[in-house]
Amino acid sequence: MDATAQSTRNTRERILRSAETLFAESGFNATSLRHITQAANVNLASVNYHFGTKKELLKELIRERVSSVNEQRLERLRQCRCRENGKPSQLRPIVEAYVVPMVQAKYGRMKRESSSPELICHIQTEMPAFMEEMHREFFQPVQEKFLEAIREAVPEVDERELFWRFHFAIVLILGAVGQRSRLMLLSRGQCDGEDIEETARKLIEFICAGITAPAIPACQS
Repeated sequence: MDATAQSTRNTRERILRSAETLFAESGFNATSLRHITQAANVNLASVNYHFGTKKELLKELIRERVSSVNEQRLERLRQCRCRENGKPSQLRPIVEAYVVPMVQAKYGRMKRESSSPELICHIQTEMPAFMEEMHREFFQPVQEKFLEAIREAVPEVDERELFWRFHFAIVLILGAVGQRSRLMLLSRGQCDGEDIEETARKLIEFICAGITAPAIPACQS
């Protein structure tokens, strides 16, 4: 890659990183393009050149961050199926394939923390219609593949019940990786929310237990 192409790529990544941090901290509406250009140390023309509008910048940010996680999830799921030689996979490896890439993405390959979980939570609250569009485009296709695999692994769980449990699992993952300081405060330092491996292990254990828990009959009035 020549110097000009590398510089262009670096500028683009600085804009994305700055936008990710600011959107996660302050939300979409409270973050202006001027805030982003100042944080990234670029001019407005650079943002317009690479992304156009602020909403297009947000969409590209979600696409890039989510695509990497989704690719890892699907590859792990493919490996699960290969190991089982076409038979239904066990539940735990499937849940692990869904959980681990998100937990790892939170901290990043280079030990720099990602704000993607906080960003998604923030935008879901502030821009529900936009996030519904993003969900259909980036999240739902992968989630449906995992639901299919989980359904095969635990056929005894009612399908409607499985939708509820998988939905709760998704919310749990986002909350667990996005609010680690709460765990430190709640446990008075006994539990380390910065421990990636333990966070992933505990999430996997809890989600597996929730998915396979006996159904509780509805209360009769």
